[in-house]
Amino acid sequence: MQIFQLLIMLFIFLGVTIFVAGLIVPTALGVSVTSINEITVDSSSKIRIAFFVSQIVASAVLFIAVPLLFSYSTHPRIKEYLNLVQPKKQVQWFWVALIAFSSIPVVSGVASLFNMIPLPESLDVAKEAFLQKQKAYLNMQTPGELIAAFIAVAIIAPIGEELMFRGVVMRFMAKKMKPVFWPILLSSILFSLIHGNVVGLISIVIAGMTLGYVYYLTGSLILSMFVHFIVNGTQILVSYLGRDNEAITSVMDSNNMPWPLFIGGCVLFIVSFYMLSKNKTPLAKNWTDDFNEEELAALNDNHFPNQNIN
Repeated sequence: MQIFQLLIMLFIFLGVTIFVAGLIVPTALGVSVTSINEITVDSSSKIRIAFFVSQIVASAVLFIAVPLLFSYSTHPRIKEYLNLVQPKKQVQWFWVALIAFSSIPVVSGVASLFNMIPLPESLDVAKEAFLQKQKAYLNMQTPGELIAAFIAVAIIAPIGEELMFRGVVMRFMAKKMKPVFWPILLSSILFSLIHGNVVGLISIVIAGMTLGYVYYLTGSLILSMFVHFIVNGTQILVSYLGRDNEAITSVMDSNNMPWPLFIGGCVLFIVSFYMLSKNKTPLAKNWTDDFNEEELAALNDNHFPNQNIN
C-alpha cells in the first residue's frame, strides 16, 4: 500500500511538474518551451537560466515535495523517519569529504573506460545527443547562469535525489532485501536511469552506491547529501571557472580522465572509505521499521487502550 501511495503521489506531482516547469516557468521568463527543450551551446544566457529554473522547480516538486509528503503520511517525525540527523562522529565530515573529492576522478575514469567501447549506432546517437545537451547547459558564461546552475545542480538536486533514492527507495528495498548491498545496488540503478545517460549507466551506478554506503555507514542522510553537493558543485564550478582553460576544456570535451589522476583518486577513495568504516555509526538493524517499540506502545495506548497490537 505504501508503494502504491508513493506511485500515486509521483503520478500526480509529475503532472504538476510538467505544467509548472514545462509551461509556467518558460512563459514567466519570456522564453519558449522549445528553446529550453532544444538548448544548445549557442543558446542565450536567458534560455540557459530558464533551463536551470525549470530544473529547480522539477526537482523541488518531484524529489523534495513527494518524499517529504510521503514520509509525513507514514510517520509524523520526518527527520527521524528519513534519518535527517547530524552525524554521531564529527570526523565523518572529513572522511566523506575526501570520499566525495576522490570519487570525481574515479567515476569519470570509469566513464572514460566505457567510452572506449564501440557502440551500436542507436546508442552512439543517444550518447552524442546526451553529451551535446550536457555541453549546452554547462556552457555558462555569466554569473547569473552560474548561480542558477549551482542552485539547480549542486543544492536542489542533491537534496531531492537523496531524499528520494536513499531516504525512500533504498529504505523500501531494505525492508525485503538482505544484505544491504542489494538495496544500495538496486536504488543506485534507478538513480542512474533517471539521469537519462544510458552510456554512463555504470559510472552513475558507482556514484549512487558511493552515496548509499555513505548513508548506511554514517546513519545520516545529511552526509550523503553533503557528498552529492561536493561532487555536483565541483562539476559546476570547474565548468564555469575553467571555461577558458584549454587543459580543462579538453578533458571535459573528450570525457577522458588523465590516468595519473584516476589512479590517485582510486587510492584516496579506498583509503577514505576504509577510514570511514573504522569510524562508522551505521543505520540501526531496525532502521526500516516505520515505528520503534516506544512509538508502537504509544499508538496502542492512544488508539487501542484495551488491547495490544503488534
